[in-house]
Amino acid sequence: MKKYSLIIFILFIVYCKSGNDTKLVTVKNKYSVELPAFLIKAEVILDKDELNEDASLQYLNGLRELYVVVIEDTKSEFQQVLIKNKLNEKFPNNLKSYSNYILRYMKDQTQILHKSAMIDTIVNKLPAKIVSVSGKVEDINVFYMIGFIEGNNTYYQIITWTISGFENKYKERMKKIIFSFKEL
Repeated sequence: MKKYSLIIFILFIVYCKSGNDTKLVTVKNKYSVELPAFLIKAEVILDKDELNEDASLQYLNGLRELYVVVIEDTKSEFQQVLIKNKLNEKFPNNLKSYSNYILRYMKDQTQILHKSAMIDTIVNKLPAKIVSVSGKVEDINVFYMIGFIEGNNTYYQIITWTISGFENKYKERMKKIIFSFKEL
């Protein structure tokens, strides 16, 4: 019973935090990202990392319907995927191929209703691509903003999402999360 009271108390405190407050989160001295202060580590709420088992960062606020994960793939891991799937001659090991491969895989998990054009940009001196996707996951309409960033030896996916209808509320905040990413 005490555990549930503590969780409810934490949720109440987090929900009441100002929507403009942020916190800097550093992961394994590899990268940092600035998140809204109202987001909580997934393991605190879910008792384990359930948003994405491959993610090195998982934050959420279920009451406010905002979620963030960061997934890392080394360039050599991606090269092995290309070789394993016999795609290495068709797709070079670069950010464009990586982002297209991930979006192709996403189609297997999500019914994509709309995908924006991929935007080439720079995030803290690193090449990046950003795309927005509206889709349906298990009968829930979802809006994603995804940043693909090429680090020195690693490709990063910064995946932010919310339920459809909240995209206008969170679109700028999602973009700020992506653009705050720094490889250390």
